[in-house]
Amino acid sequence: MGLLPDQFWGMTLAEFGSWSRGLKHQEERHWARTSAMMALVANTQRSQKSKAYKPNDFNPYARETQSTIPTTDQIEYLKKWQGNPS
Repeated sequence: MGLLPDQFWGMTLAEFGSWSRGLKHQEERHWARTSAMMALVANTQRSQKSKAYKPNDFNPYARETQSTIPTTDQIEYLKKWQGNPS
């Protein structure tokens, strides 16, 4: 982890949490760069008819984009509560 025992035991829980989040963020950035290079190499080796690779195809930390448009069921559920919050 890159942390010496004296450094670890000298940290508070909040400091360790902040440090570990920073470590995870750094790893995600490294994967973003690595996956971009992997997509570049894979796209040079694919045929013209196949679909192009995207960096997120190789990134283990990539998040799926979710639709923010509510479904019909969600809209109906919210309409029930619109006039009556209790």
